[in-house]
Amino acid sequence: MPTYPFRCRQCGIEFEVFLSIKEKETKGPVCTSCGSGDLVRLYSNVNVNTKTTQSCPHHGCEAMQSGCCPRMGCGQDL
Repeated sequence: MPTYPFRCRQCGIEFEVFLSIKEKETKGPVCTSCGSGDLVRLYSNVNVNTKTTQSCPHHGCEAMQSGCCPRMGCGQDL
């Protein structure tokens, strides 16, 4: 279930709420401290590393995430 960070405009507290997408759209969150529904959604940076550290034992090239050698004609699985 997704985590949504919010800041309450009434009391200023920042908190996270676990809501399904449907729950977020239908009922909306309320402040965990004062119960207010006057909230500001907070956003944060997310780091995603998609580079693999494996290399192809046949050519020394970087392997694709599927585990196959990216060079044409190799046909070798890692």
